[in-house]
Amino acid sequence: MTRLSIITTGKKQEDLEALIAIWVEELSNYPADIVASALKSKFKWFPTLAEVLDICDNEVAKRNLIKRGLW
Repeated sequence: MTRLSIITTGKKQEDLEALIAIWVEELSNYPADIVASALKSKFKWFPTLAEVLDICDNEVAKRNLIKRGLW
């Protein structure tokens, strides 16, 4: 619950530090080039973690299909 609260409403310095730690933890599951590409995507507003994770998930899925020769 605390993580969810920090991700959605954190504004204090401590919350920002925790927010960064959560982003790093979540994005560390993906290849660095996919994360970099996702973070460079165009967004109307600063993206949510969920938006960035969706992009990463889609790119990983695409790579997996390419590896299997299905793309």
